Amino acid sequence: MKKTVAIILLLAGIFAFSACNLSDNSNESTDESPFICISDKVADKAFTLNETPFTSEQIEKINAILDTGENTYLEIDETGGLSYTNTNIETDNPSLIFITKKRAVKMSKKYLQSMDLLPSGDYDVDLLDLGVIHFRHTYDDVPIFTDDYSEGIILSFTGEGIRRLKYCWSTVTPVESESQMRITLSEAKQLYLDFMEEKYEDHPTFGVPSKVPYQQVYYCENGQSVPCYLFSDEEPLMMPVCVNAVTGDITEW
Repeated sequence: MKKTVAIILLLAGIFAFSACNLSDNSNESTDESPFICISDKVADKAFTLNETPFTSEQIEKINAILDTGENTYLEIDETGGLSYTNTNIETDNPSLIFITKKRAVKMSKKYLQSMDLLPSGDYDVDLLDLGVIHFRHTYDDVPIFTDDYSEGIILSFTGEGIRRLKYCWSTVTPVESESQMRITLSEAKQLYLDFMEEKYEDHPTFGVPSKVPYQQVYYCENGQSVPCYLFSDEEPLMMPVCVNAVTGDITEW
């Protein structure tokens, strides 16, 4: 997995704390364990991500809505990707200072709907910054990340209009498969602890933090889903350590 996914994860929205129903055979005391579950959703199914090319009607609406004059950049990929930047629009906009997530999401959906780009499937929406919205694929409410990190929608806007739009929204197609998971939650936690102990062997005080938020996610490589456990130093997920729930391989993002 490429380290650039850290950018997305660093900007990810705050997940709601909830009771954890993941399989965990450990006898940890909640008073002693630093692990804190931030999602009760289990990533144990299989699916593929398939490119969804734009229709001719969508392309017409995109060109009609987006400003393509001087100091703008628009690239439309035939496979269904889009990259747009308008440097005429300033990022510092006083009108966005008091914008709420609800309002920002509503405005973003309106922009996308006008171009027939609003997703119809399952997704999460996060407010990354003032006027910056991230739409991320989910499957059964479990977040999906991809090997090239282009999947999803990032929309940046001000009162003047859309400043930046990065769009790549594939179709999630379930496939028949038994659970792919081979690594239990208890095993994943131990792998994380061992990894942190080895990493900070010379500086043990910087080892396992007092609070370790974790959740399960799907990681898709070449369109194929793989369940993973994600552990972090803090909430929201910052500098996460990923444990592959099939192989046990560890990746630090």
